[in-house]
Amino acid sequence: MRTNKIALDDVTEESHISSFIVFCREDKHQLVEDALNAQPDIELHGSDDKGKFVVVTEAKHQGIIMDRIDLISAIDGVINTSLVYHQVAAIDELADEIEESKLDQPIEKIHQPELCEAPSDNDASSHTVQ
Repeated sequence: MRTNKIALDDVTEESHISSFIVFCREDKHQLVEDALNAQPDIELHGSDDKGKFVVVTEAKHQGIIMDRIDLISAIDGVINTSLVYHQVAAIDELADEIEESKLDQPIEKIHQPELCEAPSDNDASSHTVQ
């Protein structure tokens, strides 16, 4: 299992929110579910009787998320743990409240994410990596 070697003093004030699909052997379904529910930093958001679980976690650093994937994967009966979603947000942004009048609007009208632009062909600072 991987060990998180990142000093907590080096971590910025951000929150990493991730979700996974966990797939386990059908005969180990209840044992895996109990093990997932026993983890204080992991939320179980659903499962089916075929051995699939939807899991969500939040941490201060992506290394901690990776450690939790390793932890889940090490549970007896788990076949695979797949990262489905990962978001990084500044902690102060998470406290922002949306005005009630905007709740019926599409997310694109409420929040405009900043996107990176690809360098143009005329950009002298762009280069090709070989």
